Amino acid sequence: AAQIAAVRAALLRLDSTLTDEALPIVVGETGWPTAGHAAATASNAAKYVRNAVKSGLSLYLFEAFDEKKKSADGGAGALGDVVENNWGLFTEAGSAKFQIPELVGAAVTRST
Repeated sequence: AAQIAAVRAALLRLDSTLTDEALPIVVGETGWPTAGHAAATASNAAKYVRNAVKSGLSLYLFEAFDEKKKSADGGAGALGDVVENNWGLFTEAGSAKFQIPELVGAAVTRST
């Protein structure tokens, strides 16, 4: 959050036509994997997501569901890099991997 605040302040200083209201900043993708690496656990992912939501920043959580074939396809990560398969808030079957009480009743918007 501090880095984003610093970027916002710098942009506002650089262009006097910008205002806080006219300079929305949205974090494009943020998340934490739940498997495939020693630090990739459901507990760590839950902490990360809760803190990201509590930050008050506008953000897109990455990603809704696990994609077990992602590493097999040579997707975003290296072939066989199973951490890439495990970024979902839910399993491929639709089960929540952890609870996020901060999202209950939160404003959710759809991007088009």
